[in-house]
Amino acid sequence: MSREIDEIKYEVAMATRILSHMGLATGVTAALGHVSMRVPNQPDKFVVKGRGYAIDALEEMQYYDMIVCDLEGYKIDGPARS
Repeated sequence: MSREIDEIKYEVAMATRILSHMGLATGVTAALGHVSMRVPNQPDKFVVKGRGYAIDALEEMQYYDMIVCDLEGYKIDGPARS
């Protein structure tokens, strides 16, 4: 993917961890809650945390855990496990 998308993945991952650290995430493993961001130069795509991780805790999410979706919600890019 592009450098722009990589930077957005980093920002979304950081914001996702902030949800947990501020106590805004819910659930047994603090896995419920999400941050998403549209890709400015590709407005038909957005970045968000995927699902189905071995440890699905917001405080553990990294940039490589983020997925890119189209506006219909189909995954375009991201780890196979999400």
